[in-house]
Amino acid sequence: MRHIPNTFVLCEYPDVGTLEKIWRNEMIIPQDQIRLCNYRKEVCEGRVHVTYERKAYNNNYYGRYFPRDGRYSGPFTSGAPSKLPCLGRVT
Repeated sequence: MRHIPNTFVLCEYPDVGTLEKIWRNEMIIPQDQIRLCNYRKEVCEGRVHVTYERKAYNNNYYGRYFPRDGRYSGPFTSGAPSKLPCLGRVT
């Protein structure tokens, strides 16, 4: 059986201009706007390292990963329209 890690780290290089448009969109709830704005500020330095982890319920892990740090939200946790235009490259 293949082992699936509970956490992994991505070094993300999103397009700052696209992030600027997305976080200001009025269709995104204010709580998520703040997270995306914080993410954009981190990215202005060129890149951001994000640790993703799987959530567990009653010691059972599920397949979706979420950012460990709740201060910001990368494009992977957003709705589909904001995911692809944002990502320049991920390593």
